[in-house]
Amino acid sequence: MESEEVNWAKTAFSDHFKRHGDHEKTVDLVVLSWTKIDKVMRSIIGKGGIDALYHASIETTARDHPWLCAASTSLQSPIDLDRLRRVLLAQPPHDFDIACDGLLQHFHRLLVDLIGPSLTDRLLRPALCPLLTDSAGEEKS
Repeated sequence: MESEEVNWAKTAFSDHFKRHGDHEKTVDLVVLSWTKIDKVMRSIIGKGGIDALYHASIETTARDHPWLCAASTSLQSPIDLDRLRRVLLAQPPHDFDIACDGLLQHFHRLLVDLIGPSLTDRLLRPALCPLLTDSAGEEKS
């Protein structure tokens, strides 16, 4: 069963892009979000675990967005967020945001399978705070 607590993540990056229309700022938010996810998850599942989940998520997401393969080298390689940033910036605005949402969703599913939905939600929510803050700010406007 999918957690309602992270339902917002389904279109988090594409919603941000639609609201702001700024490709580079949305890519920066994606990289910031993954930086925070990486930091939080390393303390729970270790460097090897987070690297493997990230690359597995890219591999799964790349089925619909083949260009995303360029952001990953192998399941054992460290996460390279500079590489992810370059790959995302090279994509047309109508595609990169949907791929970013897919990447986050696939990562979430893998993490739920590993540590359960409750712990996943508690860990990911603070790591993705910029998305939540942005959404809350937009709703108040």
